[in-house]
Amino acid sequence: MCAAATWALLAGAAWLRARAKTDEARELIDRCATWAAGAVVAVERVVVPSLQRDAATGKLTGESGGRALGAALEALRAQLGPAGEAQLARLLGVASATGPERQAAVERALIGMLETALSEARGVE
Repeated sequence: MCAAATWALLAGAAWLRARAKTDEARELIDRCATWAAGAVVAVERVVVPSLQRDAATGKLTGESGGRALGAALEALRAQLGPAGEAQLARLLGVASATGPERQAAVERALIGMLETALSEARGVE
C-alpha cells in the first residue's frame, strides 16, 4: 500500500477527532463522519448498481470504483461546503499551504473518512 493510501486510512474520523482541540473542531469531525456514512450509503444504493449494470462482468472495475469514490467525495464536499473545508484545513495544519497542497490534504482526509465509513458499513475493522 502506498504512503498516500496509508495516510488516507489513518485520516479517518478517529484520528482527526484526536487532533481536535476544541468542541467546535470535534463537532466538525463528527458531522463529517456522519456525512461520510451517508455518502457511502447513497453511492452504494444509487451509483454502484448503475456502474455494475454498465460493466460487462457486472462487477466494479478499478475505474468504476474510482468513479464511485469520486461521487461519494463530491457528496461529502457538498455537505461540508467551503467554510467547512477551510475549518478542516486549519485542523489538519494546512490552512496556510498553497491552494493545491491544501486541497490535496483536505481531500486525503475526506477520503480517509469515506474509507472508514465504508469499512464500518461493511463491518470491517
